[in-house]
Amino acid sequence: MNYRHPHGSTGLGVMAGRGVITEEASVTIRSGAPDDGGSADAELGLWAGTLPLNARWGAPTADPLLPVGITAPAHIVARAGTRHG
Repeated sequence: MNYRHPHGSTGLGVMAGRGVITEEASVTIRSGAPDDGGSADAELGLWAGTLPLNARWGAPTADPLLPVGITAPAHIVARAGTRHG
C-alpha cells in the first residue's frame, strides 16, 4: 500500500513553510571536541563546548477526523523512538 501523499498535497506545503525565528545563532557541524586553541576566541573567557542534537521520531498522532478503526500502519508505529536520519 502506498502511504505517500501525491505531489501538490497541501500537507507538503504546510511542512515546508514551518520555521523557527531566532535573533542570533551559530552552528558548526563536526565530530570531536571544539578546539579554539590559541585563537582570540580562547581568550574571551566564554563557555565553549558542544550541545548535541539527537533527533528521534515521536509517537504517531492520528488525524482526529479519521474514521474509528483506522490505525497507523506497523511500519509507522515502529519508527517511534528511533533516530531520524
